[in-house]
Amino acid sequence: MDVPIASITEGVLRRTLPNGLTVLVKPIEDAPAVAVVTWVKTGYFHEPDELAGISHVLEHMYFNGTPSRPGPEDIGRETRGYGGQLNAGTIYDHTSYYVVLPRERWREGLAIQADAFQHPLFDEAVLSKEMEAILQEARRKLDDPGAFAREKMYELAFQKHRMRRWRIGTEEVLRSIDREDLVRWHEDHYRPSNTVLCVVGGVEPETVLAEIEALYGAQPEGHLRQEGGPAEPRQEGFRYRRLEADIARNYVYVGFHTPGEGHRDVPALDLLSTILGTGRSSRLVSRLKEQDGTVTSISASNYEFDDVGMLEISAICDIDHLDRTSRDIFVELERMKLFGPTEAELERARTILLTGEAFAQEEVLGQANLLAAYEARGDYRDYDRERKALARVTVEDVQRVAREYLQLDNASLLEYCPLFAIEGRAPEVMREHISGAVLAAVRQMEEPSLPERGRGFLPSAQREAWVERFAQPEAVGHGRHRFELPGGGVLLVEENPTAPTVSAGIWFRGGRVAEYANISGLTTLLQRVMVKQTKNRLAPQLAAEIEALGTTIDRPISDDWFGFTTASLAASFPLAFDVLFDVVSSPYITPAQLEREVDAHLAAILGIEDRAGALAVQLLREALYPEHPYGLPELGNPTVLRLTNPQRLERHYAETVRPEAMVIAISGDVDAATVHEFVLQYTERWHPEGKPLPATAAEFYSHERLDNIPALMTERVATREKDKAQTALLIAYPTVPRGSEDIYPLDVLQSITGGMGGTFFERIRSQRGLAYQVSTFDSSKMLAGMFGTFVACSPDSAETVEAMVIELCRELALDPPTEEQIEWAKNSITGSYQVARQRNRARAGLMAAHELAGEPLEDIERYPERIRAVTRDDLKRVAETWFLDRPYAEGKVQGRSGSDANPH
Repeated sequence: MDVPIASITEGVLRRTLPNGLTVLVKPIEDAPAVAVVTWVKTGYFHEPDELAGISHVLEHMYFNGTPSRPGPEDIGRETRGYGGQLNAGTIYDHTSYYVVLPRERWREGLAIQADAFQHPLFDEAVLSKEMEAILQEARRKLDDPGAFAREKMYELAFQKHRMRRWRIGTEEVLRSIDREDLVRWHEDHYRPSNTVLCVVGGVEPETVLAEIEALYGAQPEGHLRQEGGPAEPRQEGFRYRRLEADIARNYVYVGFHTPGEGHRDVPALDLLSTILGTGRSSRLVSRLKEQDGTVTSISASNYEFDDVGMLEISAICDIDHLDRTSRDIFVELERMKLFGPTEAELERARTILLTGEAFAQEEVLGQANLLAAYEARGDYRDYDRERKALARVTVEDVQRVAREYLQLDNASLLEYCPLFAIEGRAPEVMREHISGAVLAAVRQMEEPSLPERGRGFLPSAQREAWVERFAQPEAVGHGRHRFELPGGGVLLVEENPTAPTVSAGIWFRGGRVAEYANISGLTTLLQRVMVKQTKNRLAPQLAAEIEALGTTIDRPISDDWFGFTTASLAASFPLAFDVLFDVVSSPYITPAQLEREVDAHLAAILGIEDRAGALAVQLLREALYPEHPYGLPELGNPTVLRLTNPQRLERHYAETVRPEAMVIAISGDVDAATVHEFVLQYTERWHPEGKPLPATAAEFYSHERLDNIPALMTERVATREKDKAQTALLIAYPTVPRGSEDIYPLDVLQSITGGMGGTFFERIRSQRGLAYQVSTFDSSKMLAGMFGTFVACSPDSAETVEAMVIELCRELALDPPTEEQIEWAKNSITGSYQVARQRNRARAGLMAAHELAGEPLEDIERYPERIRAVTRDDLKRVAETWFLDRPYAEGKVQGRSGSDANPH
């Protein structure tokens, strides 16, 4: 498929400074933000064993002080004060640093990046504290079953190559790294000739290039001293390993060696992995999850690095299905090798990969990262060459690479299981078991076929006519439009021509707030069932049709509303919306489909036990909102779900999914009047029976059963002990509901306290090194609010951290933030608000939330003004009211051992 969009490489200016620094600048006239990416071509692959993890340590120290910004929080605080977002990441073959700011602040962001790149202090005292945070990060990874299993699979798959190592580093090696090591590593690797600097957004290229030359031009070229590790020999036999831990589900990882960057087979392998494991209509998902129900999730991806690659398959299943899952993965791979993909599957996969470029154009950081990555590999224009190569791949090419690389003797299988799971096999026995299953299945295999296209909500001819009209749109302007729909509900449209994409959502008031304990989880279950099939499209048809457009249907839910969303190319919008509205208005609930979705939903509930942060959130809800729907489990009550039948779910649908209470929100490269005319074709045909819902937020939330939240009279703590390396701690104070004027000072307090540069982060992590992650949050639901702190720390630090959080909250009332801190926070909030609204999904979501809450759309633009109006007295009053000696709720997942970060 030739996706009709401009390439992200158009308009890029490339320049190499005399010292070797490669610079890319791409101007985007209407972009509200600018991204600056520093891409250093050094990562875990370049580290000797005695310094394994040093690239990540340097990443942590990179923004922790320079001679002109000496404090460890100075760079983060300054960046957020400009409304910017600052972060970094280390991977196998590179380390990247980025900042995204409002377009008028690009000079400041560039200056910060230049200073950090050329003049890091590597202060020994800061390094000592930061090292404790790094060790906490390593221990946290041990508690993430998926991340842990993946790395252990790599260890199994690679015998010599450095990809086999625990990439973040072991505690023994990390503690041996000192300041001299960092200085030497920086001097040897952070050279201009080993770096790509990319600037994308609302800038004038020549002005940016001149600024870069002034900031970076004097840096000496230096001597690049970079070496790779040992090469990986060809795998000659099947590898298998079983590990056990205190987890609730099985995690299965299979890896196949594939070529590294630039190899001619990479495009075919990318398409192969997409056909196998991206979307509901992909081979592995449709067979193992949708049809057989043996897994709760499964996916496939092809990764390529400098000199190695890996096609990776990951799955999650319950205890009873472990053996079948590992076996059936290889059965489906054999089916691909035997028959290859269909033409329709190939085009679907190609569309998914190519439309990703269109979505990247909504955001400056996505484009900057892509351009920097391709330039680091050799030339940013390779992006276009790869796209053309992708268009040339045939079904025969995909079948050929499947046969060449998906061999059992090229496979490494890692199973990570709950304690006391079924006994594992020896590798040679496992190989025979899988081979036997594959041979038995081959005898019954038939050539795969995709379903015919569904009937659609509108007749086919009408849909095609609308497609032609949207493919040749009217001139698109800017601005928001609100339309009352004749059948009830509201249509909101924001015209945003910055990228050739559209995001659409259909929303309803309710969600968890309208559930009792005896129907807890019914709305989420209903969403799961609704997106699977309709009266016009059976499950395989619906999945194939929406994914052929390169998109999916998502099902967001909050405590106060729920909905269904999709994003597509603007030209494909009529087809995507047809499926979306079909899902909302014509669900087809069958006993068999409901049974599958209940099983999947119960597995998701069980999965919360494996994620300490998610479990802590659930415990906090229970402690903060007892005897109220807000306090019910986020995914629902398992007993309720098991007892739900199709008739009860259909009744819940009839009670909650109503046209008079519907909000349709659409943002993108579309004309509002045309969208309105198109949407009317759908809404005028939808006249369900049943009792109407209140049509306004005021009427909906005035119902007496929704307005009964018991006051928190004393501290309430909900705790769970787990065999984890870290403790996850959430402490929250009840505050005000959405609509209160106090939400603005609370937002300012959250900005002052949370994240990099925040006071809580500085006191707990930077000064004391007591935690890896420290963040604060301010949440305002329709009937209640909370101000909270999340900390991931060592179990033996939990009591100290808890006391510090309580004291820091009291200090906000006793010693309010300074005027300087307040101004900094206002700049941070208003700038990040501007940056966050780049994506159409965010724009549509904002409109929907305001309409659902009964707030005028104009408040979207007024938010920065209201933040600017907050005073120090407002902060003191709010902190005294809600934090000073007030009861709080706590959700805590208490770990048992945090002293050893060594994964062995």
